[in-house]
Amino acid sequence: MSRPDASQVLIFPPYVGEFGWELMNWQGVVRRRLVRARRGSAIVAVTADRRALYEDLTRLTSINVSLVAVDISRLAGRPSEDHRIDDRGQPIEPHALREAVRAVMRDAGMEAVGRIEWPDYRGRLWSTGGDEQLFRRLGRPRRPRWDVLLVPRARDTSPERNLPPAWWDELQDRLRGLGLSVGTYPPGLGAAIDALSASRLAAGGSTGGLHLAALCGCPHFVWGPDDGQRWTRIGMSNRQRYETIWNPLGTPVRYAALGWRPSTADAAEGIVAALTLLGRTAARPRGRLVDRVSWLARRQAARLWARPATTGWCPWRWREFARARLT
Repeated sequence: MSRPDASQVLIFPPYVGEFGWELMNWQGVVRRRLVRARRGSAIVAVTADRRALYEDLTRLTSINVSLVAVDISRLAGRPSEDHRIDDRGQPIEPHALREAVRAVMRDAGMEAVGRIEWPDYRGRLWSTGGDEQLFRRLGRPRRPRWDVLLVPRARDTSPERNLPPAWWDELQDRLRGLGLSVGTYPPGLGAAIDALSASRLAAGGSTGGLHLAALCGCPHFVWGPDDGQRWTRIGMSNRQRYETIWNPLGTPVRYAALGWRPSTADAAEGIVAALTLLGRTAARPRGRLVDRVSWLARRQAARLWARPATTGWCPWRWREFARARLT
């Protein structure tokens, strides 16, 4: 039997970075590249808990796409952006990370025949505007079950940003005291998608589950640091990340600079205001027209600056004006 032509086989390795980064900076890359492929075949390595993100790929293009289950649980380090960090908080070198991922794929029986489409492993951002990524709505038709779905941050990285269970219990009590039905983000990707699909609003501190809300079309309220803190190579604020740059479907969202550990009173006040303004109803299942228009305007402004500065296509002063005043 002849071996396949390596130039005609695309191989996508398993994603080893943060969940939010996989949602907004990788699975869309895979989808876009496969749609553009005109011949050959593709192999996409996925972990069992993320398979739902990629299941549509087998029906998406005319080329043959196979999903292969892999186990990354024994990889060294912890997820950070699109890569991993060691116990000292230092990034694992991209070359070492690629070799470790190659070993994972070999253990899963994946032949090393093909062109591997690697993530950057240095924090590169891919555009969410359609030219580099293609997104699909993950939400499912569900009747509203909860007014508010709370999404607690529970990560090993920067654990000081996590809030204790007692804090969340107190917040639930406050919201229920106002007559609201309240749920909690469940474990498992499929269950989380179902829960977000059945909620009028999701709420919590900045975390991957709220990026999932954006792809499920679930309006959400997010708190975190103020605009003085900038993230990634392009220097976006968390507000810009959630409301505009990592909101490719235009899901209604409000970001509040309450810090990582707000009082339950402040969190509840913001949630109630967002629920009133953005919450899904039968009359507006996808939000208000004014929010959609505002999102489109901010997305256009972000195109002036939310890309590497080395492109040099837009004068610096224009870029900074669009960053500070228009996005």
